[in-house]
Amino acid sequence: EPDAFLKRLFEVAANVPSKRARRALKKVLSDPSTFHFQLIITEFNPKTNALTPHEYRVDLDYIYPASAIKTFASLASLMYVEELSRQHSWLDMNDPLSFHPTRCERKDKSNLSSGLMTLAHEIKQTQLVSSNRAFNHVFDVVGSERLHEYLLPLFPSLRVYHRLSTRETHEETLMVPPLSVCNLDKKSKKHLTLRAQAQTLSDQNAPTLPLNAPYSGYGASRESLKVGVAYLEAKTKKRVEAPMDFSWKNRVSFYDFQRLMYALYQPNTTHRAFGTDISLKQAHPLHSSDLNTLRHAMITYPHNAQNPTYQGAWLSETRFKPLIRGLRLSDKATDAQGEGEGLLADQNLYYMNKAGKALGFHLDNALIGVANGKLKFKRDHTASNLRRAVYVTVGLYVNKDGVLNDDRYEYKSLSVPLFDAIGYAIGRYLQGEF
Repeated sequence: EPDAFLKRLFEVAANVPSKRARRALKKVLSDPSTFHFQLIITEFNPKTNALTPHEYRVDLDYIYPASAIKTFASLASLMYVEELSRQHSWLDMNDPLSFHPTRCERKDKSNLSSGLMTLAHEIKQTQLVSSNRAFNHVFDVVGSERLHEYLLPLFPSLRVYHRLSTRETHEETLMVPPLSVCNLDKKSKKHLTLRAQAQTLSDQNAPTLPLNAPYSGYGASRESLKVGVAYLEAKTKKRVEAPMDFSWKNRVSFYDFQRLMYALYQPNTTHRAFGTDISLKQAHPLHSSDLNTLRHAMITYPHNAQNPTYQGAWLSETRFKPLIRGLRLSDKATDAQGEGEGLLADQNLYYMNKAGKALGFHLDNALIGVANGKLKFKRDHTASNLRRAVYVTVGLYVNKDGVLNDDRYEYKSLSVPLFDAIGYAIGRYLQGEF
């Protein structure tokens, strides 16, 4: 059962000024198990660092993380660069790279600084507009084995088993391509071949992640990883009359999603509310500029990005920050574009997140805060004048016909308006209503 805070949150959400949002909220809350609905909202006092978590149905059902998993790979790749820089002082995340055994430059016209592919630029594209191509490059830099080696001490439930939007088999995802990096300053002619040829991990040297490894609440119940009544095969589109087995799909506990956001925003601190006594700095210290690049990409609206640049309504922030419409609805002085003099106008709103949407699953993992006046940023791009904030991880599954891979999901009619309702309630909380 939800606690008093969440009961109040749902009551406020039920008054969202959108009939579609009210219907969606009522439908999901009347049968949360069917929709795998779950959330954690943690009140965050920026002045005292006090955390007060409130959770509802966390990890009772499997939630496919989709693109929300990408931030873990971005973080692990930064850890790898930091480790390499101790051996090669010239190397950083802005150096050109290529997945080639001898050539260390690959063209990327979207990089307005150099016209070349770099890890920093791939991370930006991964976080800004959720590019699957960029994510796969980030994943290929660090590799599955090293990613888990770095991150499992901090996020023990994390399993990143595959790239995104590919038709690879599980065995093919263990392939690690060649990797070369060179100094951006061509005068130095420094070239590092990290992997001279493609490598394939075997069962012997792959990460020790047994299929039935404990996974928080539903790890003891393998049935939760079998979703739907049928699915279309990715390659042939042939219909299979059986649930889709997510055992070798990416997954992570909502608790670790919250730990991730807390680690990114406050890497030097720990808090028992998140069930861990190790900070990101203790686990793996990172260059502050590298972590700042990641944070900056997570709070920037695509249309506000300067390198790369994005245009078009389909790249609006409402697509990548699914709670923002509800936040704006909650503030009468702020319009649908986030402009105005209201407390939650964009210049006062700190929204650092990575959302995900695929196979009928839809979720957001965010830190949302409101500032005293216009946002003021520290050097690390965290806000220095937040007055109130919440960490929020919320997700659900919307697939009425139970068939996966058919691209027939109720995002528009159900999950999107549900996020509007939850965002509305969070907005009212940030404005001091409860």
